[in-house]
Amino acid sequence: MRELILLRHAETVANERGILQGRTDYPLSARGVRQALALTDALVNLGVDAVYASPAGRVAASLAPAFERGLPRPVIIAELEEIDLGRAACLTYGEFHAEFLREIDPDAYRRGEYRFPGGESRRDVYERASDAADRILGGEWARALVAAHGGILSQFLAAILGVPFDGWVRFRLDNASLAGIVWLDDRPSLAYFNERGHLPPELRSDTFPPLFPKG
Repeated sequence: MRELILLRHAETVANERGILQGRTDYPLSARGVRQALALTDALVNLGVDAVYASPAGRVAASLAPAFERGLPRPVIIAELEEIDLGRAACLTYGEFHAEFLREIDPDAYRRGEYRFPGGESRRDVYERASDAADRILGGEWARALVAAHGGILSQFLAAILGVPFDGWVRFRLDNASLAGIVWLDDRPSLAYFNERGHLPPELRSDTFPPLFPKG
């Protein structure tokens, strides 16, 4: 049986302040540093024989304490980078809404047709996630860890599980949380999702808000 464990990086300063970071590499927040330390035992005890990771510094920082304890060094997968938000990067949610919200059809966004100005669409990200999934699944491992970002991991999950493209919106991983996929009879199944039992309550980040507010 194969098992794939997904990890969203620890909290960054941008996550803490409600900033859309995309590919901008903000450092871990003070709570994020403590989350990375709290992740160490959980990651080391997984017993993975392969690690795949986004090239982002915040992912490396989230894994660094576990590397010191013997977690295998990662294979860097460029396709696991977070969505390119173009001109929307580094804006707060309020600033993004004020500048761009009136131009966006939420249904088109959910269908993956909206392209962030100067950046990518969600469909672009889904295609990248599918390429990353093909590459990772082609590796030789029994249990592997994939460390990346909330946006790309939602698409990665949808691609592996065969969920319709717009189903990515159902997968919302919190900072420093884990998800697990197992293969039974060659079919992938979601075994657990948004697991945060390794984090004490005070280290659990707030769930990130939806891009489109209600109303």
